[in-house]
Formats: sequence, C-alpha cells, structure tokens
Amino acid sequence: MGDGVVTRAVGASDQSEAEAGDEAGLDHRLRERLKETSDDPARTWAERAIDALIAAAVGGDLRAWNVLSRRVGTAPSSIEATGPAIDDETARRVLEAVREPVKARSSDQIRT
Repeated sequence: MGDGVVTRAVGASDQSEAEAGDEAGLDHRLRERLKETSDDPARTWAERAIDALIAAAVGGDLRAWNVLSRRVGTAPSSIEATGPAIDDETARRVLEAVREPVKARSSDQIRT
C-alpha cells in the first residue's frame, strides 16, 4: 500500500478472481464510507481522517509528513519562502540575548 503497511506483490496465479473482486469491493466500500457523514454531522470521515493526518504531521510524526508530501507534492513557493534573511551580526546578538538568562541562572545556582 505504501503508507507504512507491508504488502507483497501478488501474481495472477497467487490470487483467484473472487479475491481480486473482494479487494476491489473493499476499496470501493472504503471510498464510499469516507464520503459519509461522521459522528460530527458537519464533517465526513475523510475530513476527519485528513485533519488527524495533518495534526500528526504538525506534531512531528515523520510518517504522516511522508504520506502528506507524497500525496500533495512539494509546498508552493509562497509557503517555502522563509522571510527576510538576517546578517551575521544580528544573528550573533539574538543568540547572545537568548543565552544570557541561562548563564545568569547557572551562575546564581553555583553561588547558593
């Protein structure tokens, strides 16, 4: 299947026509079920599944990111833009400002 599910290739001799029909029927039933209204009457099961997949990806789930990126491709250039670049001096000042409280706390703990 490709979404983290291990599958094996099935040759024509390994699978009867009835089994092939059952798989096609399962795919069809799954597609139809995803179109139905879920427990939340305002959303379908597909919308809920998509929301869960996006939430997992945003939460750092690499498998979810992989599934999303394979389905939708790369991000549009407007999303990929990272904003204005900063020079080395500004970056140094930012890093010093962030590190300063940590140094102060560490030295305060040594004195006590």
